[in-house]
Amino acid sequence: MSTPYGQGPPPRPDQHAVPAPPAPAVGGYGAPSQPTAYGVPVQPGVYGGPGAAAPPVPRGPRPRRARTVLVTAAATATVSVLATLLATGTLTGPAPFDRDALQAGVAEVLTEELGVTDATRVECPEDRVARKGDEFECTFRSGGADLSVPVVVLNDAGQYRVGGEFGTG
Repeated sequence: MSTPYGQGPPPRPDQHAVPAPPAPAVGGYGAPSQPTAYGVPVQPGVYGGPGAAAPPVPRGPRPRRARTVLVTAAATATVSVLATLLATGTLTGPAPFDRDALQAGVAEVLTEELGVTDATRVECPEDRVARKGDEFECTFRSGGADLSVPVVVLNDAGQYRVGGEFGTG
């Protein structure tokens, strides 16, 4: 008959169990001379011993959540850059002038700043864009004669200067 956990048969009443001798104490307070792991001496710095670095943790694939965050961030950045480029006209180029507004502005400058009080039929070329340095002429009628006035675009925002010498249309 055996006892639990495979310890063998119990001692007979006429036999006495003899305990194992204790390990010799060295260094005071009953400490063993070498650190042990499961009864086997261990050298410091060796895998699993005192002072040893922990074994590397195996890394699996990155979670899907991180990939989703990266894709979302990249998409957001791309949309933001494209929206900014479209809003500033960088992708589409300079915006065209509103011809009616341009002609009304030229007529106002002729009347209020250049003193041409009888300017009529002010016409500017179609499809002009607000590109810095662009020059063109607008025609108008004054004193029974067809005349023209130079227009210079000052910047890509659409500011312009009207004036200079009048030419005959």
